[in-house]
Amino acid sequence: MVKTKLGVSVGLLAAAAYFVGLIAMTPLFLVAGYIIIMEEDMWLRKAAVRAVIIVVAFAVLSTFLGLLDNSTSLINLITQLFRQTANIRDVDRVIQILQTILTICERMILLIMGFAALRQRKVNLAPVDNLMNHHM
Repeated sequence: MVKTKLGVSVGLLAAAAYFVGLIAMTPLFLVAGYIIIMEEDMWLRKAAVRAVIIVVAFAVLSTFLGLLDNSTSLINLITQLFRQTANIRDVDRVIQILQTILTICERMILLIMGFAALRQRKVNLAPVDNLMNHHM
């Protein structure tokens, strides 16, 4: 079993990166930064970068949905300004459902990848792997 400089297995540290990604982005960046700077194992480094890419990609998608939600609020405000009515509630509900689905997908992917990392296995995600291979 390959150990890191911290004394824990490579798989455990990679899993920790994925599981920390479930909690918040800042601790994930700290863990991934440590891995990239201090650790030499290439599989571990790629796992850390993969975790960051997944979390950032879902954050970007969530931001786009948030912008869409804000634009519907603006439309509703403008229609009220001109004393017209617009039924934006259905659009808001769809956006909330999409955000919930996005959150569930992100958490499921991070959980699956984290448990696979404990066994030092890689789960293939083509868009993430292509992006990572292109820039790493």
